[in-house]
Amino acid sequence: MRLKPIEDILIEPDEQMEPAPEDSWLNDVGPSSRAQSGINNEKKFSFEGEITKLPSELDTYSLIDYAELLSQQDTSTLVRQTLPRPQVEEVLGYGPLEVLIRSEDISEITVVGPHLTYVLRDGKVEEVPDCFEDERHMLRIIENMLRCAGRRIEPDWPIADMRLLDGTSVYIIMPPYAVHGPTITIRKSSRRPFSMTKLVELGSMTQEMAGFLTACVQARLNIVVCGGIGSGRTTLMNALGSCMPTERRIVTIENVAELQLSQRHVIALESRQTDLDSSKCVTMRDLVLHALRMRPEHLIFGECHGSEVVELLQAMYSGCSGVLMGVYSQNLRDCLTRLEVMCLTGGSNLPMMIIRAQLAAALDVVVYLTCLRDGSHKVMNIAEVQGIEDDIIRLQNIFHYQDMEVDIVTGKVQGIFKSGGFRPSCLAKFEAANIQLPREMFMSY
Repeated sequence: MRLKPIEDILIEPDEQMEPAPEDSWLNDVGPSSRAQSGINNEKKFSFEGEITKLPSELDTYSLIDYAELLSQQDTSTLVRQTLPRPQVEEVLGYGPLEVLIRSEDISEITVVGPHLTYVLRDGKVEEVPDCFEDERHMLRIIENMLRCAGRRIEPDWPIADMRLLDGTSVYIIMPPYAVHGPTITIRKSSRRPFSMTKLVELGSMTQEMAGFLTACVQARLNIVVCGGIGSGRTTLMNALGSCMPTERRIVTIENVAELQLSQRHVIALESRQTDLDSSKCVTMRDLVLHALRMRPEHLIFGECHGSEVVELLQAMYSGCSGVLMGVYSQNLRDCLTRLEVMCLTGGSNLPMMIIRAQLAAALDVVVYLTCLRDGSHKVMNIAEVQGIEDDIIRLQNIFHYQDMEVDIVTGKVQGIFKSGGFRPSCLAKFEAANIQLPREMFMSY
C-alpha cells in the first residue's frame, strides 16, 4: 500500500502561528502558504542530528516511500564489504571457478555438467576435482557470469558468447543443446600480452623473423595470421599490434573482444548477434563498412569466418593497407582456399579467377603457426604472396620451421628455423617507409 502525496492532504493552518514579516504581501495567506511551501519545497529530515534534504522529485512523498526506493537499490557493494571472500564469490562472483581463473598457469577451463571440470595447464589437459555441488549450484554461477557481462540466455537461443570484465572470454551452452548438462568454456586472456621479444624468448620464432614481421606491420603491409584452434593466433596478433606506432589510428573488429592494445588511438569494435530485444544484430560485415569510414591506418580483424571477407577484400584491393586479419586454417594453402570460399558464400558473384586475382593483389604476407605435440607454439611459415601462376596464387616461403625429432627424455620437439634464401619483393615497401633490414637475414643458414 502506497501513501498519497503529501500535497493532496489538506493541512490546517496553525491559529497560533504568526505571519512572518516577509510574507505580509502574500494576500493574507501568509501562515498557511508558508506552511505548505515548507512541506513541498523545504522539507528536511534529521538523521542523528544531521539535517538531510531529499531529492526534489521525492519531496512530495513520505519517508516510507523513500525507504521503499532505497530498498530497490543495488546492494552488491554492501554485500562485498560485509561477507567473507568465499561467500562473496558464491553470491556475486564465479564461485569455485574463481581460483581457476586467477591461476596464472591455466589458459583454458572447460566445465561439462556439475561433475566434470578440466583445464589446460601449460599446454596439457588436466582434470580437476568436482567444482560444483550440483546443477543448481552451477546454474547460479552461470547467472552471475551473465549478469556481470550484461547478457542473458533466451529460451529459443540457449547459447551465450560473452566477455567478462577482465577480458576473459566465456562460452555457455545450455540443455537441450548441451547433452550432458550446462557447458562452460573459459578462455583466459593474458594479464600482460606477450611482446615479440617474449615470443622469441619462448622459442616461437627467431629474432630475424620477429624483425621481419615488425617491419611488415610498420610498413603497413596486409598480413594474414592463420592457424588451428589453440595455435596462438590471438597471442601473435596482440604482439604484432603492439608494434604499431602510437600516433596511428587503429581500429579493431572482433566477435568477442580479446585483443589488448596499449596504444592511445585505438577504436575497438565488437559485433553483437542480438540486442536486448532479440530483434536486431550488428554483424562483422556491418562493422567493416563503418570502420572503413573512420579512415584507419591499421585495421585488425580478429577472426574472419563469413561474408565480411567480401567487404574486407574489396577494401584491400582498392588500396586499404595496414590490415591484420586472423583465419582458421591448417596450412598456408588451406588459408587461401578458405578466403576464396568465404568470398563465394558471402554473396560475391565474381568468377573464381577474379577472386584469386584480387586476393593475390590485396595480400602481402601470410603467417602460419601451430601448437606442436609437446604443447609448444611455433611460427611454422612466413610466406610472401607473389601473384598468380597457373591459375593458383603463388606463395614463397621467407622463413619456415622444420622439426627434426622428439627428445625421449623431455618429450620436447627438436627443430630449427630456416630462411628461404631469397630477398622478398616487399623490401621495396620497407625502403619507402624508411625501414632498413640487413639482407643477410634472408640468407639460408
